[in-house]
Amino acid sequence: MGYSPFSVNNSLEVNLYKQLGINFIFADPKIKKTDSKVIKQPPNSTPLFFKLPSSVRTKLVQQYRPAYSLWIYFEYYQDLLDTRVNPRKELILKILKALSWGKQRISFWPLFRFKGRKYIKDEALFNEGLKEIQPVYIFCFGQKCFNELLPEKNFSYTSFQYQDKMLITLPDFNDLLPDNKKLKNLVWNTLLRFSPKH
Repeated sequence: MGYSPFSVNNSLEVNLYKQLGINFIFADPKIKKTDSKVIKQPPNSTPLFFKLPSSVRTKLVQQYRPAYSLWIYFEYYQDLLDTRVNPRKELILKILKALSWGKQRISFWPLFRFKGRKYIKDEALFNEGLKEIQPVYIFCFGQKCFNELLPEKNFSYTSFQYQDKMLITLPDFNDLLPDNKKLKNLVWNTLLRFSPKH
């Protein structure tokens, strides 16, 4: 049936962490930090990231670029803040490694962020990221993100229109753990269907 990301061994995972840099998990290390022209604000405007901690702001700037696909999931902001490895991050990294979609094919962006100790939806932040990333597809992992973006729709594993983008709904990463083969196959086969032409 072809290569599956869910059989990647520990040594490959360690190498992958080293390549990506654990402090900037999911960020493209080839994107230069100094290339900040895309985030310049008009002189009198309030900066987009004024409410975000500088550590998060720095990491999000790495993703502030056009990409073929935008991946969203509920805990992305948490994973961005926390440099510790967890099973969800390990799974995502395995998928990214196995897909081999190449530079500027995948970007992550938060739909939720922390306010105090609570998660809140930040639609302005999300739409700003969407405008800059300009994805062809939005891969929405889990019902929490879906319900916020399309509250009038019933959640199902299919595709929907969101603004001028196609939104593909998939299971939450946490639901794939520890080894839900049925859902993993669903995710893997769906992603393969949307692989970009090289």
